[in-house]
Amino acid sequence: MRFSTGFSATLCCCTAATAIMFTAGRCLSWARSAPDSGEVVYQQYCAGCHDHPGPRTPARSALERLSVARILHTLDFGIMMSIAYPLERRQREAVAKFLGTPGGDSRPSPSAFCSSREFA
Repeated sequence: MRFSTGFSATLCCCTAATAIMFTAGRCLSWARSAPDSGEVVYQQYCAGCHDHPGPRTPARSALERLSVARILHTLDFGIMMSIAYPLERRQREAVAKFLGTPGGDSRPSPSAFCSSREFA
């Protein structure tokens, strides 16, 4: 069976386009599944401010004393939410793990509260 030149060219282009889309889709899915380095995320999105702190910007050394949970909560819901919104959840988790100390937040000591309050 012989095809016309126009049909053969169209078929060739469609096959090539399908192959390119398939390959690009596999590359993109690999990139999405690759783990993020907290250090890379920090350098790309955070270091510009936290490595050169100002009056309202804590230094990296101060962030390193916070727990992972505290940093992640601040990125998700706190003061940094508007800055961190372009980051995917896995990137925010990676940078929190890179900077923070393991474990959750400790509760404040009773002396941090008014003496008229009682704690169990």
